[in-house]
Amino acid sequence: SLIYGYECIEKQCVKFEVNEENLKRALSLPVCYMLCSDTIGTLWPKPRGKVTHDSHLFHVDLSKIVFNSSVNPALHAHLWQVNEERFAKRLQNKLPNNEIKTNGGYPLEIRINVDNFDVKEVPKLTLNSDESYNLKVRKGNDSITADIKAEDFFGIRHGLETLSQLIVYDDIKDELQILANVSLSDKPAFKWRGLMLDTARHFYSVKSIKRTLDIIQIVEYGRQRGIRVMPEFDAPAHVGEGWQSKSVTTACFKATPWPNYCAVPPCGQLDPTINDTYSILQDIYQEMFNLFDPDVFHMGGDEVFLTCWKDKSSINDWMTESNWRLDNSDFMHLWGHFQMKAMRTVDAVAKHKQVPIILWTSHLTNPAQINKYLNKNRYIIQMWTKHSDPQVLGVLKRGFRIIVSNNDALYFDCGGSDWLQPANNWCSPYIVWQRVYDNRMENISKPYVSQVLGAEAAVWSEQIDEQNLDQRVWPRASALAERLWTNPRDNWQKALDRMRLHRENLVENGIAAEPIQPEWCLQNPKNCV
Repeated sequence: SLIYGYECIEKQCVKFEVNEENLKRALSLPVCYMLCSDTIGTLWPKPRGKVTHDSHLFHVDLSKIVFNSSVNPALHAHLWQVNEERFAKRLQNKLPNNEIKTNGGYPLEIRINVDNFDVKEVPKLTLNSDESYNLKVRKGNDSITADIKAEDFFGIRHGLETLSQLIVYDDIKDELQILANVSLSDKPAFKWRGLMLDTARHFYSVKSIKRTLDIIQIVEYGRQRGIRVMPEFDAPAHVGEGWQSKSVTTACFKATPWPNYCAVPPCGQLDPTINDTYSILQDIYQEMFNLFDPDVFHMGGDEVFLTCWKDKSSINDWMTESNWRLDNSDFMHLWGHFQMKAMRTVDAVAKHKQVPIILWTSHLTNPAQINKYLNKNRYIIQMWTKHSDPQVLGVLKRGFRIIVSNNDALYFDCGGSDWLQPANNWCSPYIVWQRVYDNRMENISKPYVSQVLGAEAAVWSEQIDEQNLDQRVWPRASALAERLWTNPRDNWQKALDRMRLHRENLVENGIAAEPIQPEWCLQNPKNCV
């Protein structure tokens, strides 16, 4: 059978048929991608700091990988054990049939040094976490050492992820090979790097959520991988199924015709005038704080229909008795009243720590009236409008911090069919990974980039469930990851070669990521530009 190899010509991997005469210069495809680039071509996301390396790879023995740590191994042992096992599993996944036939190779010693490790508390990812790390890989006489140094657990975890990408399977030599003599420093450009999974419109099993990332399992699974699981409890709108026994605290519950009362059926909004509404919210908030221990709390606040409240006579009576009028401005005041009382309920549950509150863009966050209802020192606004919408700069000019989720680049449900009419959905066309990659925070926020915490892709689930979740999320979420971690000056063209290989790595690790090009282009990159 034919055997193909690659050589690097003008920073492009060029394929050729291997024979006895040219075997010595033949590189396997992953090795060629690694070396034939301005940076280390197997890394995703690309490190932000200085990277130095040579072009020498060495055979590493998968059975002789040893971890040594400056941290007491008994301290939070489950976190370290999971990451050591995950590291070994990722290397094993690189091998044909997950097993290697070639014996030998250098032992690999991974030395972990944590500068600031709290012996009392389980590591927790927050807006103040230091996720930076330094990685050095060196070949000695008899072994290879990898030193990872970081301020806390999460930096170490990121360093291990990068180290795993410095090891590739060479199918010509049938060996795992590591790029030695590497030195790099790395840290994220933005603190908030998120993916929102809408679990209201379709059920997602724990298994499917874990693949992308019983609640306690998911929270701990995320922590082990350097991910904070952040729940959103949307209120006062989107109160449909589940509130049947509490109908006195709702308005327009399952009302028809639904387009008059809500964005998506079944309709329902909380009644801000009923005291029991806030008692129920307190119970829900308390359980969420017990499970997730959040340092930021997402209260939703999206798609409120004033007509829903207008059509409930008891709400009208309450407003009249309170000497309010019944026009739009007073129903907006009712919304502001709800948000104030709901926030105070959160504060009571949080023992008055005053955790920051996230709200989606809405009429309540309209720049003309946002300061009337919301405190810039307390609220973070998640912007789902288009990147050029004047609301974005309007909110920033008033001093609010934001999370970017602009629908023209970060709504991953766009480009499907409308679920009611024979047409494309409202935010078509489909958003390609290149559009995600080039969605720069500086272009959206102009001179206010310091107020941008980061961005979050949204997976709204009217037509997405766990059967097509992987394809709709990956590798577009990877494009967002590099934009927020590295924030490169280059555009997507510079990342194309690495993205081709990265997509294969996702599949290798059990993620059914959407292909970005024909497989022939992976094997013949010079001819697919």
